[in-house]
Amino acid sequence: LRSERERQDLVSPVQERVRTSPSEKKNPGFGRDFRVQQEFTKRAIKRLGSLVLIKISGRMSSSAKFDFVVFDWKGTLEPKLGTKKLKEDAGITAVLSALQIDRKTLEQALNEARESLKTEVVTKVDLMNKALLRLQVGEQTRSKALAAFREGHNSIPSKGGLYEGATELLDKLQEHKIPIALVRNSTLPAEDFQNHVIECGAGKYFDINRNVVMSGVIGAAKPHRKIFEAAVLKCGMVALQNSHPERILYIGNETDVDIVGGNAMGWKTVLIRFTETSSGGTASYEVDNYNDILKLIFKTRQ
Repeated sequence: LRSERERQDLVSPVQERVRTSPSEKKNPGFGRDFRVQQEFTKRAIKRLGSLVLIKISGRMSSSAKFDFVVFDWKGTLEPKLGTKKLKEDAGITAVLSALQIDRKTLEQALNEARESLKTEVVTKVDLMNKALLRLQVGEQTRSKALAAFREGHNSIPSKGGLYEGATELLDKLQEHKIPIALVRNSTLPAEDFQNHVIECGAGKYFDINRNVVMSGVIGAAKPHRKIFEAAVLKCGMVALQNSHPERILYIGNETDVDIVGGNAMGWKTVLIRFTETSSGGTASYEVDNYNDILKLIFKTRQ
C-alpha cells in the first residue's frame, strides 16, 4: 500500500469488526488473524485494483493452470508401503505410463496371473509378463512395457524415498516459480518431521518454518477447515484464496480426509490413486501417477 496511514485506514475497522463478531466472542483465538487478513485483502483489492493481488500473491504463472499447489505427505508424496512393495508399485506405474491403461485393469490382470500360478515361484517380471499376456498385449509392446517395469522397479533405492515422478513435479513447480505447501495429519514433533523430509530428499522443497502445516501443531486435523486456513495464512495464500481459490490445487490420496477438506476451501482437488481406487466423483481430478499431474498443471490455458 502507498502509506502506513492508508493501511491503518483499511485494517482498523476490520480488526474492530472481527473482535466484536459473535463468532470471535464464542471462539476467540486462531481465526482472528486469518479473518483480519482475509477482510483486509478484500478491501485492499477493491480499493487499489488487481495490482494489489499480484503484489501480495507474487508472480502468477502464465503457463500453468494453477497458481499454488498444496500436497499431502504420507501416501501422496511418501509411500505408506515398505520398500519391496514400493519398488513393485514403481514398476507398475511405469507400465501404466507405457501402455496408457488404467491401474484397475492391470492390477486385476496381475491378480489373475497370481491365481493361475498358485504355488509356482516366478520373478516379478515373469508375473508382469503373464498379466500382459492376459491383456493380449502384443509382443513388441509387451517387451517395451517389461523394460519400463524393470526401470521403474530399479529406480527406487532400497532405503525408500518419494513416489516416482514426485521429484520431477516439484522441480518443475520450482522452475516455474509456482509456490507449494504441505498439509499433514501428524503428531510427530516438527523437528523430527523436518529431518525425515530431508532424509527422503525433499528438504529443498519443504521447510517446517515456511510452508509445512501439521495437525499436531495446529490442534486440528484434516478435513477440518482450521488446518487448511492455517496453511492459507502461513504460506501466503490469503489473496489468492479470497479472489480465485479454484486456482489452488490440492493433491492427496484419501477422499474423506484430503479431497473433502480441499473441496470445502473451494480448491481444485486431485486424488492420486496410490491407496484408493476412486473418490466416487468427489475429487476434481483422479490420476494414477505424477506424470498425469504434471500434464494437468502445465496444460495450456484456454
